[in-house]
Amino acid sequence: MYSATTQGNWDIWIANSDGSQSRQLTSDPAVETQPRVLPDGTAIIFTSRASGASDVQVRLIDLDGSNPRPFGTGGPIFRGYVQVRGDHVYFKVLQKGLPVAYRVPLAGGPRELLFVDGTQLPPRFVVHSISSDERWAVGTYQDPQGSGMAVVPLGEAGTVRKFPHNYTPGVGFGPAWAPGGRALEDLVVRDGVTNVWRFPLDGSAPRPVTTFTSEQIMNYRWSRDGKTLALSRGTYSTDVVLITSDDTRD
Repeated sequence: MYSATTQGNWDIWIANSDGSQSRQLTSDPAVETQPRVLPDGTAIIFTSRASGASDVQVRLIDLDGSNPRPFGTGGPIFRGYVQVRGDHVYFKVLQKGLPVAYRVPLAGGPRELLFVDGTQLPPRFVVHSISSDERWAVGTYQDPQGSGMAVVPLGEAGTVRKFPHNYTPGVGFGPAWAPGGRALEDLVVRDGVTNVWRFPLDGSAPRPVTTFTSEQIMNYRWSRDGKTLALSRGTYSTDVVLITSDDTRD
């Protein structure tokens, strides 16, 4: 399952794991991204933003593309993050210019603030992924000594653990939980090449999961059994453009 742009629209697609029999599930002017399969395997949850709008909604659709419907999050969410773990959907809401983490039950109900006591969080902590048992969150932090990954308990019990950046992290994706929940993963950039690295929670030495020698990884996702890795790779390109105006007014 993936999001792709065709004829200028971002839509949700599904295909076999070898790439065959790809099929478009949504087709409307909205920007639809971040598809996630529900735990029971019956439907897909994804984000949807109307063309030209800033509000992001969460929607559901069955695996065959039928029965599109909204999913209640108590209002628009902040773009860039939605995740299904256990019995909840996790997302962020922009409040006072900052993204704040929330969750709602899959069965429906009011949204719940993820961290009631923000003073317990590392400085400038941003959630990126929730553990499969819904007990821990991993994200990034930034303090006067530098930045890094941090594991934070969702309940009152537990100790915050920090993993300072001694590497250049990949752009945009952020840390995630490795299959099995005993390690973290992050995109590491070395000599202009991006690879997935694994950082064990027991403090043992990190190791590379992929060993590409060129290009950058933009996004990746493990299969549910943790045996197959799907990812998107490519190169980033930028241009400098000079625009000369013929306006002679002062």
